Amino acid sequence: MELTLTPEMQRSLEVRVKSGRYATPEDVIRAALAALEQQDEIAALSADELEAIYPGFRQKIAQGIADADAGRMSDGEEFFDKLDREEREGPAKVDRKTA
Repeated sequence: MELTLTPEMQRSLEVRVKSGRYATPEDVIRAALAALEQQDEIAALSADELEAIYPGFRQKIAQGIADADAGRMSDGEEFFDKLDREEREGPAKVDRKTA
């Protein structure tokens, strides 16, 4: 099989191998295909099956939409920066709200 990648895809592949997480480009491709399979399996689930796996997901999505409609949103970068800081500080200093 011959595979042609865009330069961006090639760089992404190389970065992943250089990170040490994957030993070869083939390992990256295998992991990507496994993730696609998982994504397809999740997409094929019924709403009831999703509810069994992720209890309350409908309510959480509805609440998120309502918050967004009301202008109650967080900047994504600020949010993830805060999570990074909390992770570095450890669990003793974390004051996180639950969903």
